[in-house]
Amino acid sequence: MGVVNGQVVEASETLLEIVDPARLSVEALAYDASLVNGIQSASVPLVGGALELQFVGGGQQLREQALPLLFRVKSQNAPVAVGQAVKVIAKTSRTTPGTAVPHAAVARNSAGDTVVWVHVAPERFAPRRVVAQALDAGAVALTQGIASGERVVSEGANLLAQIR
Repeated sequence: MGVVNGQVVEASETLLEIVDPARLSVEALAYDASLVNGIQSASVPLVGGALELQFVGGGQQLREQALPLLFRVKSQNAPVAVGQAVKVIAKTSRTTPGTAVPHAAVARNSAGDTVVWVHVAPERFAPRRVVAQALDAGAVALTQGIASGERVVSEGANLLAQIR
């Protein structure tokens, strides 16, 4: 909107928005309320690096079934625009014992059990019932069902499940 000298405006009308690039913040939504208390660090993955964030705090009231979290951008010259949608990766202090595998490694058998396929010999694969717990958007932790040193099929596991 162009502002002209002597222009008559309403009291509630916004004429200018001034942004201080040294005080940018990022708002994220947490769909698991238990994760809010253990946030150690956070970042925004960008082309050529990552933008480091400092956790400020979280709301106590749900908004669209999620808790809003506020992060302050640590960098003075952040290569992001106001209103730009970004993906926030938050690391928590909570640990999960198990083996991390991609989501694609986990399949369902005909009985509906969660299984992974293990390479047991050349061209031989065996299903193993497992207990899986989500780690992030791309990986799960296998907490029960496989032994140390077993090789888990990470690509094409759903194709092995179709073979009878």
